Amino acid sequence: MNPIVVITDKVMSMMKATVYMAVRFTYAAGATTSDIAAFLAQWTPNGAETYHASVVERVLVDLQHDGLVYRVDDSWYPVISS
Repeated sequence: MNPIVVITDKVMSMMKATVYMAVRFTYAAGATTSDIAAFLAQWTPNGAETYHASVVERVLVDLQHDGLVYRVDDSWYPVISS
């Protein structure tokens, strides 16, 4: 397998886990994509813009397809199973 594909998959997996943890533990009461991106930006080096809103939105949609989050209007919420 191409090493670039492997690295890209690992980075996307890490981003997915990070966004999910932000939604699950920090924004359990719901948050917009911009809220989540702003929160995650606090943990990246200055000017990196790793977690800009469009990347966070894409990850949230992936998480929604996985059944881990859901959306109501502009806010995202974690799926809490009992």
